[in-house]
Amino acid sequence: ITETDAPHSVEFDKYFVILPSMPLWDFSRYMEVFNGRRCRSGFSYSSDKNTEWLTVEQIRELIREHVDPQFEVKDVPPTVHEGRRTLEIKAMRENLKTAQASK
Repeated sequence: ITETDAPHSVEFDKYFVILPSMPLWDFSRYMEVFNGRRCRSGFSYSSDKNTEWLTVEQIRELIREHVDPQFEVKDVPPTVHEGRRTLEIKAMRENLKTAQASK
């Protein structure tokens, strides 16, 4: 939620709602009916300020719970967790080995 969206945002216990900036809503009534709180002036929320992070296994469990109970991880190479740059370097090394072996 950007600082620009904060004046039109409502905070709940587990989530936020960004309402349209156009006066289509009775903001006070919305907060009253749904038991929300106005976000403080200057408020913003972004992932880099998040203090709660999910593990890979927690994300997999959420997928099983909310999307596909049969979800399972198949054939994930261990290098996936090493980052894109590492994968690029490994691919370049393999290509070099292949090229050298064919000479």
